[in-house]
Amino acid sequence: MIGGGARFLGSSVSNQLTANVEISASAGYLFQLDRNEAKKNKGTIAVGLQPSFAWGHLIDVYKVIIFSRYYFNFERVSPFIEADLGYRLQNNFSPSSGELTAYVESFVPGVKLGGAFYISPHVTFDAYLFYDNFNSTNHILEPSEVTNKSVEHAFGLGLGFQIFLQCKK
Repeated sequence: MIGGGARFLGSSVSNQLTANVEISASAGYLFQLDRNEAKKNKGTIAVGLQPSFAWGHLIDVYKVIIFSRYYFNFERVSPFIEADLGYRLQNNFSPSSGELTAYVESFVPGVKLGGAFYISPHVTFDAYLFYDNFNSTNHILEPSEVTNKSVEHAFGLGLGFQIFLQCKK
C-alpha cells in the first residue's frame, strides 16, 4: 500500500498550546489474516514506514515512523487501530539572522484510531484521531550550548488516502 496525508495537531509544552500541520507519505505491506476458518474475515495487518515533515517561519520538522495498523474489514469502511514508533528532528531558527539556534531530537510513540472509507476497491479515504508522545532532548546552541529534556503531547485529526496495490477486495 502507498499513500499520503495531512495531520492537524495541537500540542502542549509547559502548558503552552500550539497548532501545526504535518504532511506525510506512507508505504507498507499488507498481511491478510486467514479467511478460511469458519469463513469469517479476521482483518488485515499493515506494517510500514511513514516519513513526514512540517515547516513554519522559524522551524523545520522531520519525522520518520514505523507503523503497524490493524484493519477490521467491512464492505464500505474498514475501521483501524495503529501503533507507531519513530524519531523526530525539529530545527529552530533565529528570527533576526535565520541561523540555527537550537534543535530537538525526539523518540515518538503514538496511536491512531480511525476509518478507511472505500472510494474504489483499491483506494481509501482515511480519517483518524491520533495521539503522539514526544520524549525530547533539547539542544540549545546560542548563546552557549545547553541540553535539557522535555515531554510533549500532541493530539489531533488526520486525513489521507491509501492505494492498495495488487489486492483482492
